[in-house]
Formats: sequence, C-alpha cells, structure tokens
Amino acid sequence: MNGLNRSGELLQIEAIDTEKIIGIYFNENGRKKFKAHLTENISTREQLHLQGYKVIYNDFEKIEYKVLPLEIHDDINRLVFQSFTANGKPMDNNYYESEWQVIGKFNI
Repeated sequence: MNGLNRSGELLQIEAIDTEKIIGIYFNENGRKKFKAHLTENISTREQLHLQGYKVIYNDFEKIEYKVLPLEIHDDINRLVFQSFTANGKPMDNNYYESEWQVIGKFNI
C-alpha cells in the first residue's frame, strides 16, 4: 500500500530526463531475443501503490534492459514495437543485421 507492490521485486531503477528507447533482452528457448519500446509510450503512475505497465508478458528467468538514445530510432525502427505484447526478435536473426550493429555500439 502507498508505494509497495507486494507481487513484484524492484531490482533496478534508472531515471531519464528526456524520452529514450528502452531495449529489453531476454532468453527464450535458448535464444537471446530483443525488443524495444519508446519510453513516451510507457506512462507514469501518479499513485505509487499501483503495479506498473507490463512490457514483457511471459515469465523469464532473467530480463535485462538498456536505455538507448532516441537518435537511433530510425536505424532500429523495425525492432521498436508499439505493442507491449510483441515477442521480440532473436538476436541471431541476420535479417536485422544492420539493427544489431547499431545496438552493439552501446555495449550490448
């Protein structure tokens, strides 16, 4: 109550001062996958006791994220999803080779 969500565990928090892209990494069936969302599409909550918006709808053992600059949006737009239920793309999929190169510049 009033800032405590008993069904979640806060592992990390990062404040941003301008809109960014949030890149999300997870393993599914032994394959590393990636998906991204614009932070402007993730609304803030005025009441801290409310659960946040889900951007991943399956349970994964480990999920990592990286805040990326908005300036690369045009270069990775095929990996930036409007729907939070989007599954993401395997990082070994060569169809997205140019996107992986751009994202790789950010130590991912």
